[in-house]
Amino acid sequence: MKVLYVLLCCVVLCLNVLASSDEEDDKQLVEMERSADLENRKRLHTTNTFIKKHVKQRTVRGKITHFVCQNAVTMEKLTFMFALPEQNFNEDPVIQHAMELELQREMHEGLDLTEVEVADLAYHEKNMNDLGSDRRVMLKPDLALLILDIILNPTNYEHFDFIHTCRMIGLFWSVKDPTSFITNAEVTPDDNTCVIHHGTTVVKSFQYDDDSIVYVDNVTHKVLNPSFVLDLA
Repeated sequence: MKVLYVLLCCVVLCLNVLASSDEEDDKQLVEMERSADLENRKRLHTTNTFIKKHVKQRTVRGKITHFVCQNAVTMEKLTFMFALPEQNFNEDPVIQHAMELELQREMHEGLDLTEVEVADLAYHEKNMNDLGSDRRVMLKPDLALLILDIILNPTNYEHFDFIHTCRMIGLFWSVKDPTSFITNAEVTPDDNTCVIHHGTTVVKSFQYDDDSIVYVDNVTHKVLNPSFVLDLA
């Protein structure tokens, strides 16, 4: 009987040790997640601060163009960089982190800020959703003006192919309506139609018509009214 009692005590002791260990592991996991969330918020806020400075300097359009014209950067990545930074591309936080840093580095270019000043800019009071919304609000006016300038002054954008304008429209749409964010933008070779998709769903289609960009039917590509320019307001 004494032996059995000792064995039971040992079992209880082991269970208590294991429970304490699991509890400690849970606490560490929660703390790690909290720390990662704070760093993510600081990172997004820093990038947003850079964007705000470029908006004020009127240099943000060049930064947007820099990424839009890189064919290696897919439409979906553009969307998650600029329009949905609070979410994870392909549900992968590592890829999203890398894309945010790439955007942040480019936005830091042209700003007279030391590393210490950059670090001082970051704070984490706002949550991720608010930071994403802030970025969309900041970018929408300049994206609209950039697309309008491309339409009105095409000679200033001779390095632009229609696919770049199409990607710009897709990015604008993601900023304008993040619930139907654009994952793909393509120009059909047969009738030069810009088609933007959310997943497998065609969201909108556009063509040039009389020096303007107009909506066309998603299936027939027949010209519709009104002009896309009206939606840039």
